Amino acid sequence: MRGLRAGAVGREATNSIPTEARASLDFRLVPDQTPARVRARIEAHLTTQGWFVTHDSVTAAMRLGTRGS
Repeated sequence: MRGLRAGAVGREATNSIPTEARASLDFRLVPDQTPARVRARIEAHLTTQGWFVTHDSVTAAMRLGTRGS
């Protein structure tokens, strides 16, 4: 894993729940794996765990659960 970001710590910490989180993942592929397939499987797993995965900035409608723009 390359990194996670959600909220802040230390002097930047606040008493609030962050509105978004970001993750940067790095995988070593084995024969017959493709980056697209590994990405799809990870995103499917996160979705089944209840996470919302997006590749774009989150809109107000997405935050409200309407998934519109």
